Amino acid sequence: MSILDKINIFDRMEQTRDLQRQQDQAMSDQFGVTPTQATYLAAQFAPGMGMQDAAGEMPGFPPADAEMVDIFSAPNEPSMAENIRSGGLDRYLIAPLQGLGVVGDAAYGIPAVGGLVGGALKLPGALAAVAGGIGKAKKGITALDETKKMLKADVDAFARDDTGFVSPTLKALIERAPANLKGKQITDWLNANANKGVKPKELEYLGFDDYLAANPTATVREAVQGVSGNKVKVTRTSADDAGDNAAPLLEFDVQVSRSDPLDGSSPWDANIADIIDDPEPYEPFVIMGYNALIRRKESSLNLPYPKNMVDNLADAQDGISKGLVNMDEVAEEAAEFMYMDNPYKTIQPMTEFEPGNYDKLPAFAYGNDEVGYQLFVNGERKTNPNNVPYSQTEAQIQLRNVMQDEFGTDPFRIQGEDDFYFDNEMAPRNYQDYVDESLPGGENYRQVLFRWENAPKGHNATDHFDDPQAIAHALVRDRKLADGTDSLHVDELQSDVHT
Repeated sequence: MSILDKINIFDRMEQTRDLQRQQDQAMSDQFGVTPTQATYLAAQFAPGMGMQDAAGEMPGFPPADAEMVDIFSAPNEPSMAENIRSGGLDRYLIAPLQGLGVVGDAAYGIPAVGGLVGGALKLPGALAAVAGGIGKAKKGITALDETKKMLKADVDAFARDDTGFVSPTLKALIERAPANLKGKQITDWLNANANKGVKPKELEYLGFDDYLAANPTATVREAVQGVSGNKVKVTRTSADDAGDNAAPLLEFDVQVSRSDPLDGSSPWDANIADIIDDPEPYEPFVIMGYNALIRRKESSLNLPYPKNMVDNLADAQDGISKGLVNMDEVAEEAAEFMYMDNPYKTIQPMTEFEPGNYDKLPAFAYGNDEVGYQLFVNGERKTNPNNVPYSQTEAQIQLRNVMQDEFGTDPFRIQGEDDFYFDNEMAPRNYQDYVDESLPGGENYRQVLFRWENAPKGHNATDHFDDPQAIAHALVRDRKLADGTDSLHVDELQSDVHT
């Protein structure tokens, strides 16, 4: 096909679109309908539409506020057989017009005059649609507004909880499901709309199957009302501390670790053999190790400045081959430099038994922010493999909680006071001191728990708060921005359940 042919086809397509727009506008002007309604009426003249109308498969006349994409979204009109059965005007007027539409479809097959005859036969039905449709549209606008109000009222009554949380599944069923569904049809609709507003996980707790089995003829509204008490209820509660005496009394000594706290071994020894076998991936550290050895060696000879420093791996290997330094020593130096680039830290909890004097507790955390921290109590690893802490603050929080679980309250009485370091009944856990180490300042610190109030069972996620219904928590406070604006700042937002 030539370019000219393509241009001609495009021109004809544009002419057809222009003609359709002109026809729609003419029908809109003549009958006082919207462009969407005019397009709907024009479609009635298409071959086959009369048969579709007689079969009860023709969508109803669109309301005045319908967009073009919703042109065929109204419920289907009654079939010819349904209109005959209903009697009255439907039997004596609408059904015969539908019959003319069927004859009109058949007439489209007559050579030469088929289109003209078919269109003429369909015209009375189209005009009836105009008259009936405009009336329905006017009534439909009022009815639509009332329907929207009723649906919103049902969403507020049955899908929304006291805190404003709305059940997405109940909302979808109220707003989108056909109102005439009953019993098992409701279950089928819910399954067909999974992940389209309906949340499959939420269905597990709403109990539609049990309710509809006991009420097989229940309507959509009755079913929604019947299961609404089962919707997930999420609440917020304060977990603020009970006063100054309830503040955490542990302190932590954080040090870069140059030896494994369990066996005293060097934490970089494991990399030495790899560097000896293949030094190229570790070139920057090999150069640093080589130069450190050269500097110490030549310094011992009282030279005014080092003479054999290098800036590339090849020169370092050449110096090693000449015996200036030993490869094993270079590898050990390189491994230490590499480790110290991101070293492990030991977090040691302590108690102050008198001003300036501390007792180390038999527990510690060991690691860094990259590989995570491992927790140990009495020499035993206590890290939760599903919730490894990847920050120093989180490691301190988890270490404190593990110690509470291990030790209880007895060993940690404060001298001269009645408080205990780990007395959970005295006050809830307070994390402000830990957060303040990295995010100091602000005011009105508080701890907020998000609880699944009606969960069928507890979550056994007590890494932060001993509350089986808790699913998440937030540590928040008020802070001023640089321009003086007050803001609510979230120091930490975390869910042990989802972690």
